[in-house]
Amino acid sequence: MRVKIVNDGNLEGISWTVAKGFVALVAFSLVLPPISRGWSGRYEGGLKTILPARIRPAQVNTLTLEIPATAVSVLVKAGDRVEAGRLLAEFDSPEVRQQIERAELRMAIAKDRMKPAAKRVSPLLDEQYRGATVARDAARTRLSNYSVESVEAAYARAKREVANLNKLVEQHLATAQDLETARKQEEMEARNVRAAKETLLRLKQEAEAADSQLRMAKIQREDMPASDTASSRLDLEDAELALKSAQEKLESLRVRAPRAGTVLQVAVEPGTKVLAGIPLFQLADLNTLIVEVPVTGKMAQEIERGSKVKVALPMDPPVEIAAKVSEVMLVPDQLQQSHVVRISIPNPSPATILVGMEGAVEFPHGVRP
Repeated sequence: MRVKIVNDGNLEGISWTVAKGFVALVAFSLVLPPISRGWSGRYEGGLKTILPARIRPAQVNTLTLEIPATAVSVLVKAGDRVEAGRLLAEFDSPEVRQQIERAELRMAIAKDRMKPAAKRVSPLLDEQYRGATVARDAARTRLSNYSVESVEAAYARAKREVANLNKLVEQHLATAQDLETARKQEEMEARNVRAAKETLLRLKQEAEAADSQLRMAKIQREDMPASDTASSRLDLEDAELALKSAQEKLESLRVRAPRAGTVLQVAVEPGTKVLAGIPLFQLADLNTLIVEVPVTGKMAQEIERGSKVKVALPMDPPVEIAAKVSEVMLVPDQLQQSHVVRISIPNPSPATILVGMEGAVEFPHGVRP
């Protein structure tokens, strides 16, 4: 059988076209983004993806007060390392001190009433009546001087700001970060409104209680029974409980560190008046750090818990730590608007505050097992 060659020149042209096509294919594969090549799982060895990461502490305590007070002294600053039980700040509340004085006076009167009639001291009842009158007037003054209008107005402004930024974000005239900041401000103002309303309610209750105490003091002064040992004993026990409660409130105004750690934030200074529930200090344990990496949905599905990675920390000089993936969030994080990979690492230098800074994480990949 004979083979017929039609045209040698055409054969050379075809070969050259195939060669050019192969070179173009190789060149195109080389310029593909490393992530696409790596996560496709078709290439072996040496491939890696390096992504930025946010560093935060593994554990954070936010310290607040349960009652309104005024800061007398602040004994720490941001960056200080403290031991458990360390005194961070001292606050004062005239209302709590008045509660202690009233309870002590009630105890003294109850004890006096338990004495024989001939030995009772009537001036003590006069003192109780005068003290109750002063307390009632002070409670009414505090109630009349307190208003929630300013915090409600601030909350209304914050809500309007969020609404305006929502429109600007839709028009691409503002960023999602601007909107998130405004939302956080709105949440803070909402907490302030709730705290202010709670304070107003408490002031009303204190005014009512002061009125009741004054009426009781008046009755006791005007008509003290000759023998009232049983009721006096009950009144003494009630006064002792009230005194213990007031003393516990007073002790709570001495804010202490619940655990050893580093002070990340101090939001109060001497002379500052704070409401109940307002954050005062942020205390973090920096022995362990959490590194959070925003990733795409496809990458979140590819990365597995326990996968080996390398974490680069922004220290001087930079430090690289071998670690494993602790958690993969398959549900997108609303704040970061992405999926999140979390990596827990020991802090190589707890004295260096890396919280809030940006590091990097290297994900090696290639042919999946």
